[in-house]
Amino acid sequence: MFNNGIVVSSVEDLQSMIDLAVEKAIEKRKAVPDLPAQGEVGLIDRAELIKRLRVTEQTVIRYEKKGKIPSHRIGDAARYDWNEVKKATLFKA
Repeated sequence: MFNNGIVVSSVEDLQSMIDLAVEKAIEKRKAVPDLPAQGEVGLIDRAELIKRLRVTEQTVIRYEKKGKIPSHRIGDAARYDWNEVKKATLFKA
């Protein structure tokens, strides 16, 4: 219900909305692509890293500059070891 531009909801409605949002967030994280087999080098490019982490390119660049995401330079291109990225970030599949 609206009251002068303010949405008024019951506690039950709010809890239901929160539960739904949490369920959707959990489902998004469950859909992470498979990791390379243990011991297999899994270098990926920035576009693939963006897809796997579900963040923007600017976020990846910022995290890389801050040292939050380890990267390997091959010429001018950045490559990322998916296992190293997982270990270095709060992201957990």
